[in-house]
Amino acid sequence: MHNVTYGKSYFQECEAGHLCHVWSSQPALKWGLYCGDLRMSAAILFSGNNYKKVALMAKYLNMPCMGPVKFHRLQRHYLVPAVEHVWKAEEQRVIDARKNQPMVMLGKLISY
Repeated sequence: MHNVTYGKSYFQECEAGHLCHVWSSQPALKWGLYCGDLRMSAAILFSGNNYKKVALMAKYLNMPCMGPVKFHRLQRHYLVPAVEHVWKAEEQRVIDARKNQPMVMLGKLISY
């Protein structure tokens, strides 16, 4: 048995020591990343919460929680690039939709 942050994985070996079967309580993504870790990181980031508050709550619940290094690594490598990709696509869609339409610019000019 191998403990992961939000689940457990069980490895079954034959008598000769060969790995025969692996069962995991949650889906595994590429490079040993488990779906629960990524989802928890996304929930923290997208809810506007912060890692320290969620980790403290998990501690009081006696619930395993990933460390801050793993949270920030998942945020940096997966979540922020995904948000930037969606933001740029939406920004381009809005620009393209308004490209040939007249626009009125409003503002206040202050000179110091």
